[in-house]
Amino acid sequence: MAAPEEAAELAAKGFRFGVYQPESGEFALSTPHRVAEDLVRKTLTFMQEER
Repeated sequence: MAAPEEAAELAAKGFRFGVYQPESGEFALSTPHRVAEDLVRKTLTFMQEER
C-alpha cells in the first residue's frame, strides 16, 4: 500500500488507479501495470502504458 503522498505523486504523473481513496488510505494501480525491481540499486519502477 502506498502512502497518500506517493499515490498523489503518481496520480499527478498520469498513473491510473483502480482504487483511489485518500480518506481511507486505500490505493491500487489499474491493470495492466508492470513493476521492475533493480536489486543492485534497491529500487522499484512502476510502469503503465499511456492511453
